[in-house]
Parts: sequence; structure tokens; C-alpha cells
Amino acid sequence: MIMDLQESFWSAVRGCLVRFHRLSEIEAVRKVAEFRCRLEEAPPGVPLDMIYHAEPFDVACDLAGNHLDRSEVETEYIDLLDSTARHSSRPPIVRHAAGEY
Repeated sequence: MIMDLQESFWSAVRGCLVRFHRLSEIEAVRKVAEFRCRLEEAPPGVPLDMIYHAEPFDVACDLAGNHLDRSEVETEYIDLLDSTARHSSRPPIVRHAAGEY
């Protein structure tokens, strides 16, 4: 469950990078992946879960090096978060063997 929430968070960060900072999908994926690698290499004792207390919008602004005024895109940001949550909460697809139900 926690992994699903983390992936939803990072998906929202990528979405913000693409939508609000105009990065390509590939560049957004690269920036997020590089940042996550740096987080994993943090020294012992650094509370990594603190990142998840931030808004994905703010994390994306940090990664892009461009701090935007969220109030100017609030509706669009809420839509992005709703879309991300809907996609991440889908039940997994169960594939049955032929003839098995």
C-alpha cells in the first residue's frame, strides 16, 4: 500500500513537470529517477519519508529550478492530483489461465 502511495506521489511530480514546467515526458522521468536515486543514497538517519509531506507541485518546482505560483494553476493542479489518484487506485488486472474463472 505504501509503495502505491509513493508511486502516486512521484507520478504527480512527473505530471507537474510536464504540465507546468513544460518538460518532455522523458525529461520528467529522468529528473524524478535521478532525484529518487539521490534520496536512496542519503546518509543513515536522514528521514526520507519527509519528502512525502511536501506537495508534488513544490517538489516539481524544486526539480525544475523554477518556483511557480500554485494559485495561478490551482484548478489544473487539483485535476492532475485527482487523475493521478484515480489511476493509482485501480485494482490490479487479474489474468486467468484459459478456461479458469
